[in-house]
Amino acid sequence: MAGAGCGDSSTPAGDTSRDMRGESVAGETGVSDTTVDGPAPDTSVDVAPDTAPDAAPDAAADAALDVAPDVAPDVAPDATLDTAPDTAPDSTLDMAADISVDAITDAGSDADAGRACTPLNTGSGLAVNQACSGPAACASGLNCINGSCAAALASCAAIKTAWAAAPDGLYWLAGATAALRVYCDMTLQAVLCSEVQGTHDGKAREGSNLDYTMVSVLLPDSCLCEMWAVRGKADNHPLDNLSPTTTPPPSMTTCQALGFIADGTHDVCAYGGGSGYSNCGYTATPLHRYGNRCVGCSLNNGQYSQYTLQGPMTSASILSDFSGSARARCYVQ
Repeated sequence: MAGAGCGDSSTPAGDTSRDMRGESVAGETGVSDTTVDGPAPDTSVDVAPDTAPDAAPDAAADAALDVAPDVAPDVAPDATLDTAPDTAPDSTLDMAADISVDAITDAGSDADAGRACTPLNTGSGLAVNQACSGPAACASGLNCINGSCAAALASCAAIKTAWAAAPDGLYWLAGATAALRVYCDMTLQAVLCSEVQGTHDGKAREGSNLDYTMVSVLLPDSCLCEMWAVRGKADNHPLDNLSPTTTPPPSMTTCQALGFIADGTHDVCAYGGGSGYSNCGYTATPLHRYGNRCVGCSLNNGQYSQYTLQGPMTSASILSDFSGSARARCYVQ
């Protein structure tokens, strides 16, 4: 990491030397004063001139030299050195420092954060068989199916059967006692997220066709699905974010690869066998994880454009922990 700036906060040494020379060379205490002026004249000359010249010039010089040069050079170089170099080197490594970069890239600086959300209607609206232009137009419990409001069906597959062009998105499904809101992956014709927390299975779309499982819960009014314990279904190894900086890069973002609309924020968990890292609650051994970039892995080292099992990990990051303390969030609209 770049070091902290070393800016001056005291008066430069040059000012002190100038003050001292001004005091001793002013001419008031030299031999010529004693010989020519005598004691009485020397007092009148030595007091008033010595104070006035020394204050005004010295203050003006100090202001010019001490303020402008001391602040301007010290701030601009620090900003240049501390910002740009500090991030770029970390992004090439999948080590301890890479967690902060991944968190910034995949979480804090997410381009879709705060995107518009139009939740499903939970109140009055268009009735069954009335023409509709979108999922929020119909009354609570009704879906807009092929341009017409229709009663909630039992499954995503039933919706796909009724409307072959049904896209991924939010739908009402008929529950045992009441309709509930879910996110349907229409490629799988399956629920990936529901307002009732549960375990759901998905299949990665970026080319790996990785079967994965997770725990998820829908936040319908925010158009977000929160997920954790995201892992390979066959081996329980956790999934990481897809790094966008590999060569070649992945064809889609992490959430898109998992079957959702767009990336939200991801908490990430420090994963590996190194000091300060852990298994994040996943019990599968060795500490492999599904990702697309690794430096120093004995299994599938290097860069990939799709999810690849890599490891063992010493200092890496993953999408979420097993307990739900660290969660990933994907947009469902």
